[in-house]
Amino acid sequence: EVTAPPYRDSVAVLSRFPVIETFEHGARLALTEDETACVFGVHLSSSPYQPYQVRDGAFSRVEEVVESAETTRGREIDRVLAEISTRMKKRERVFLCGDFNEPSHLDWTDRSAAAGFHFKTMVPWPCSSKIIASGMVDSLRAVYPDECDFPAVTWTTVPGEGVGGAADVINEVHDRIDFVYHAGGDIRPVAAEIIGENEKHSDLVVVPYPSDHRAVVVRFCLNLELN
Repeated sequence: EVTAPPYRDSVAVLSRFPVIETFEHGARLALTEDETACVFGVHLSSSPYQPYQVRDGAFSRVEEVVESAETTRGREIDRVLAEISTRMKKRERVFLCGDFNEPSHLDWTDRSAAAGFHFKTMVPWPCSSKIIASGMVDSLRAVYPDECDFPAVTWTTVPGEGVGGAADVINEVHDRIDFVYHAGGDIRPVAAEIIGENEKHSDLVVVPYPSDHRAVVVRFCLNLELN
């Protein structure tokens, strides 16, 4: 089934399971007669895009980066998390997916900065920080916790001036800005892959590739007997 939450016309939930309820930012799916899961989708504001501003030297302090990101997307993610929190308080299964247009504090770490990633800069990105603080888990990072060995870049596939397009342009900021998060005691991510335009940048290849973002696919194991 396909359902488009009223939040934004560019966001929809496509499910093999029946949709039994819709919310502003998501939907409830019937996994079995007695078991459900709530799936939320987002497409947060893309401009101004702070990684480009970091590249271009627009900020003199990390705090300015965080403030700009919070101004750009803070209210949006706060609304989503407020809706999710009511489900989490009831110990429901929750998934949050989409294009967040902001990197993760789990990627722009002191460790990755020391390894030369992300302009050698650590940034505690506010959107991902809020989501993790709410009790949700970054599903891909649960499978691949090493941000240097598995950066899982999702931006971008747009054609550009280099061999392979913008994905190979040195001036482009390669980043992970598309995420899957989960919450719920019986949810366990067991595999995660990147879907994209070629084998160099992706685990699963789709040709022709239809998007300027690579996609993230995560496989979960649910122990329904726990409930």
